[in-house]
Amino acid sequence: MKKTIQKKATVEDFTKKDITEIKIKDIDDTQPKDSAAKKNESKTTGGKKDGTEKFSAFADWSANTAINAAAAGEAAGSKISNIKLDNEEYQKQYNKAYGEAYTKALANTPDFSVLKEGESIPEGEATLEPYMAIAQSQIETYNTSKDNKTLDLKEYIMGELTQYSNHYDDIDLKDIEKEANKFIEQYKKDPAKIEENNMTEMFTKIANVHNFFDFNGDGVLEQDEIAQYYHILDVSDSEEGKQDGIIEFNSFAHWDGIASTEGDERTEIKTEFVNQYKEKHPEKF
Repeated sequence: MKKTIQKKATVEDFTKKDITEIKIKDIDDTQPKDSAAKKNESKTTGGKKDGTEKFSAFADWSANTAINAAAAGEAAGSKISNIKLDNEEYQKQYNKAYGEAYTKALANTPDFSVLKEGESIPEGEATLEPYMAIAQSQIETYNTSKDNKTLDLKEYIMGELTQYSNHYDDIDLKDIEKEANKFIEQYKKDPAKIEENNMTEMFTKIANVHNFFDFNGDGVLEQDEIAQYYHILDVSDSEEGKQDGIIEFNSFAHWDGIASTEGDERTEIKTEFVNQYKEKHPEKF
């Protein structure tokens, strides 16, 4: 029997290959035999009445998936070299194993229902109401100002990283917060002048996601903006683009990938979403 070694977490655990680089097109359609059972189990979890429990289940699955994939990548890379991040061959093996583990996890992706038990969406009706509870739960989970109304950039960055740190015993979020404060100060002045390293690259991707879904550009995420995000996830992974109240993690990975990067595709899609949001909420512009 192989001895299990407990992984000691460091700040570097947050600077590995980002999970959002995996897109839907990379997912293998072949699912392990226990996939159906896991999906049925997850729908029970996702169908809880409380929005906090729904968001926690979604966030925990996301964090576990990335952490397990990172562990697989580190194990594969370490067989090649102990130099780790400074070694090209280590990175090659790490990325390969990470991608394979993440793709396998997505093949078992749970479905998270945003509907209350016994609730359904009327045929042909497009509404943000089913997503409002989980959106508010995310605000309350990440919010530090205690107003529980919006998420500014720092709250969003630290909220995202806290989801991952909850799975480790020895991550010092204070050190990460100091680096985040420096990053945000420069990001607001001139993002182009930010010194690139593993940490700032991670911060930039999270900041890009925040700004992508800040549809009215006021610097904060509001409940209906986050609800609109979950609506996008729901519709994009449903047949014929209909909302069904179920969000697949594949969809989350796909849209986070688009939102976290830069480029023409992101700009074009963001413009489309902003126009849709403006049509529904002209008073916020």
